[in-house]
Amino acid sequence: MWNPIPGYEGLYGISQNGEIRSISTKRRADVLKQRSDRSGYKTVRLSYKGRTKTFFVHRLVAMTFIPNPEEKPLVNHKNGDKLDNSVSNLEWSTASENVKHAYGMNLIKSKGRPLIDTSTGKVYSSIKDASLLSGIKYSTLRNYLNGSNPKNPTGFVYQNSTIRLPFYHFSGYDVLSRNGIYLLGYKGAGVPKYFGDHI
Repeated sequence: MWNPIPGYEGLYGISQNGEIRSISTKRRADVLKQRSDRSGYKTVRLSYKGRTKTFFVHRLVAMTFIPNPEEKPLVNHKNGDKLDNSVSNLEWSTASENVKHAYGMNLIKSKGRPLIDTSTGKVYSSIKDASLLSGIKYSTLRNYLNGSNPKNPTGFVYQNSTIRLPFYHFSGYDVLSRNGIYLLGYKGAGVPKYFGDHI
């Protein structure tokens, strides 16, 4: 089944599996050629009144077939396969939902320095990822972590760094994180003892 593409009604139709064709004729030969961009997403060029634009195929499928009542800005590939542009594999998402999904599918390999949220024990792969997933502004989080602002109310610290936690029952202790496991010891007492994986 071919549905008209919003904004290109009468010119192009799109199928539920992401094929796009000119609807001036019903011949199969009019299916448009798709190309992959540098990130691996399929794109297609559509023309209207002499102007040609390049579109992501997954966005065209979502715009045509998937309601978006919350007006979410991004389209997510549920199975992580950028080439699978079928309706059943796509969903509208926010930037935060998109990043969480990418981490859940192991699609993102961050080059940043890992962080730990000391209030939850959760490890983030970079300041950018912690910012996106926690809602804390990137520049604010970066300034706290890099010492531009000496008071750090965020609870985030770099992984594998010695920290002082602001909890009264830890006063006088150093807490050291190694691979997401917290180690606790008296301040200046040398090697800390094992404390477990949650505070």
